Amino acid sequence: MKILITIIIPIFHGRQYLPDLIEMLKKNIGMLGNDSSYEVIFINDCPEEKIELDNIENENIQVSVINHKDNIGIHGSRVEGLENAKGEFICFWDQDDKWADNYLTEQVNHIQTADAVVCNGRYGLDAFIMNDEEDFNVVHDNISYLRQLRGIMSPGQVMLRRSSIPDEWKKYILKTSYCDDAFLWVLMKDAGKKFNLCKKDLYTHRESDSNTSLNRKRNIESLEEMRSVIVENNLLSEANREIVVKTISDRINIQSLNHDIDIRLEKVQEHKESVLAFLYEKNIKHISIYGLGAVGKRVFYTLKSIGLDIVNVYDQSANMDGMQVKRMNEIDDNDDLMILCVLNGKEELLKKIQAGRKKSVLFIDDFLNECLLDI
Repeated sequence: MKILITIIIPIFHGRQYLPDLIEMLKKNIGMLGNDSSYEVIFINDCPEEKIELDNIENENIQVSVINHKDNIGIHGSRVEGLENAKGEFICFWDQDDKWADNYLTEQVNHIQTADAVVCNGRYGLDAFIMNDEEDFNVVHDNISYLRQLRGIMSPGQVMLRRSSIPDEWKKYILKTSYCDDAFLWVLMKDAGKKFNLCKKDLYTHRESDSNTSLNRKRNIESLEEMRSVIVENNLLSEANREIVVKTISDRINIQSLNHDIDIRLEKVQEHKESVLAFLYEKNIKHISIYGLGAVGKRVFYTLKSIGLDIVNVYDQSANMDGMQVKRMNEIDDNDDLMILCVLNGKEELLKKIQAGRKKSVLFIDDFLNECLLDI
């Protein structure tokens, strides 16, 4: 019986995730039926923690474990799994994420004759990865994706046709974790591969490493490595290479700004008494936050943790568990200060918000500069 799907799961210090992964695999493959056979390859990239697994209790599932003698990183681990794969379709799963029970069924139904299919999902417990038709179009349209590199947060959203995976992705292995999946999508889209969409909420991304500052530094290094590999090896067409290099450079700048904000938010927590004293002296006790992207959420949780009263949270589309999110047309003056947690399009946003309120407004970088001026 032919193998329809191979699921490749790199493991790194992740033995605690195996029971949940096995349960998700059983439920997903159980919904697919017995007309085909399926393959699961665990790549253990943590040499000091050997993993052994019995076969899942299903005669249509083949399970194997590859234990590394040396750590080779997530890109190398995924490629090794791919080289051992026999399935027509490939899924790269991360050890700590979650998939709906019907994930594989829906992805198989939606890929049809395409080279890949991308499902929607959530980042954590709240915001959707893709929120509207504009987001869906970025993923579906190859040039739009190359110009923005967004919408596909993780390989866990994607089912790929094995024959459509470019040789360049298997040849040029990124050493720094983070960008190997974006590198794959860029290579495929440059080659004109077709990406279908499954708009259903089938996937949940979870961030297991709590050290955001270190993550950001690693992300910048990986983006720089991806850019260097593309340029030095003349990958992509000339026109697309120019587009992607600019997009990566812009992303590096944003990540650098994020990294700087991370460091200063850590200082806010470290010196919370001084920060609160400074703000209270200026009669700032109740604040609002605009923007629930990665920056806004970190600002929200940091300022809440030091004891500031957050009375309103605003965003154009995102939601947040435990907090009512208001939209642009609902902005009011029910606070002492609004903090704008955006890094792009700042001047235009400032004009819109100042037109609807009288109280003070500060961008997050200016707010942090003032709070930490004497620290």
